[in-house]
Amino acid sequence: MIRAADTSFNHRCLFLRAGIGFFCLGMGVILFGCAESQPKASLASSPDPCTPASSSLMLEALQQENLHLRQQVSALSNLPEGVGISDLYQVTEVQLTRYTGLYDRDKDGQVDQLCVYLRPLDGDGDVVKAAGDVTVQLWDLSGQQSESLLKTWEIPSAQLRKQWFSSLMTVNYRMLFPLETDWVDPALSLTVRVLFKDLLTGQALTAQMPVEVRP
Repeated sequence: MIRAADTSFNHRCLFLRAGIGFFCLGMGVILFGCAESQPKASLASSPDPCTPASSSLMLEALQQENLHLRQQVSALSNLPEGVGISDLYQVTEVQLTRYTGLYDRDKDGQVDQLCVYLRPLDGDGDVVKAAGDVTVQLWDLSGQQSESLLKTWEIPSAQLRKQWFSSLMTVNYRMLFPLETDWVDPALSLTVRVLFKDLLTGQALTAQMPVEVRP
């Protein structure tokens, strides 16, 4: 009788433990679900770190730039009849100034630099800071060299615009190029030839002049 009672008591304990276990498991699931949902709610209410406030400023700047470009296109598209882009300004000539020549850059008695001073001019003879690509060539026209073309330099417009130079005496592009020692020979007749391609009109203009050693 005692064993039967003990067995019945043990069964009741097992059922009780099982019930408590299921209860604890259910509460754990509920609490875990609440814990999972809580951060999501807080993240939803917090600002997205991937879209900082500065991005809105960037978007606004892009929109302003887009508007500016649209206004430019509209203005160019509505020019008066008979007026073209080339009439806004037109580079009719490029000049090499008298300061173009060969120089001793470090004052060691050896000429080592070619300085090219280029001035784009409009139809009225005024200097304009026209955007363009420049090709500079140095030629030997004396016949002393086996190759008459000594060197070619290419200057894109993005680089050329940084070479704008102004002083009390002149306004122009100033371009500096290193020289090989054997090019600077008194027996040589050196000539600089410049090709300027205007970015706005696509027009190509040339200028050339003999160059000498300058003090």
